[in-house]
Amino acid sequence: EFVYGIAPVLAALKAGRRSKHALYVLEESRRKESRLDAVEALARENDVDIVQVEKGLLNEAVNDRPHQGCILCASKLDFAVLEEWPPPVQGTGWLALDEIVDPQNLGSLCRTAR
Repeated sequence: EFVYGIAPVLAALKAGRRSKHALYVLEESRRKESRLDAVEALARENDVDIVQVEKGLLNEAVNDRPHQGCILCASKLDFAVLEEWPPPVQGTGWLALDEIVDPQNLGSLCRTAR
C-alpha cells in the first residue's frame, strides 16, 4: 500500500503501526520541498530503504494524486473494530468520514476538527 504526501508519510513513519518496505522520493536535483529532508531522516532512523525517482514515476504510482515528492510503500493499516460508540467526554467529539481518498484532505479535516 502506498502512503503519500509529507504529513501522512511522516505520521506513518512515527506511528510504527505498519511494516515499511521503501520510501520513494523525488530526485534531489528537482526538489523544491525542504521538508523531504526530514522525511528521509526519519526513514533512515526506521531502517527504510530510500529510493530517489523521477517525478513521473511518483505520479504514476499514485495516479497523479498530490504526493509532495514522497511515497512510502508499507503494509496495510489494520483498523480496530468499533462495537459501540464510547460515552461522550467533555471537550471531545466524533468526526465520521466515508470514502476519503486524498490524505491531505483527511489530515486537514482532522486538524480542523481539533
